[in-house]
Amino acid sequence: MDEKKLQYQREWRRKNKDKVKEIQKRYYHTHLEKKRAYGRQTQSNRKDKVKIYREKRKTENREHYLTLKRAEKERNRLKYIVRDQTRHKYGKAKVCSRCGSRDKVEHHHSEPYHEDHFVDLCLKCHKELHWLK
Repeated sequence: MDEKKLQYQREWRRKNKDKVKEIQKRYYHTHLEKKRAYGRQTQSNRKDKVKIYREKRKTENREHYLTLKRAEKERNRLKYIVRDQTRHKYGKAKVCSRCGSRDKVEHHHSEPYHEDHFVDLCLKCHKELHWLK
């Protein structure tokens, strides 16, 4: 199709949205049985392939999930060790380094968890910091 005809059709569809919607509804209802038959046919043709694919993905996903869980467990273990060491070495946090608040202040450690790499933040600032990431 040439460009003028396409432009005309687009313009007509934009101006006559109600008519287009009515035409689409009519087409859908008149061809409904044909669509259903096509769907059933393709579904029955692909059942074996889908079954094989699902089994393969199931084992791959399970292995990947277990790997991620192990890594997360190790990361959490390090995080809690560092948290306890920090509390033991520096005591409880007292003042927020961002806003100066003294309510609900806690230590915030950034990713390579180390007892000396932390900032004292109140609960509000701590949440804001994590939401920004």
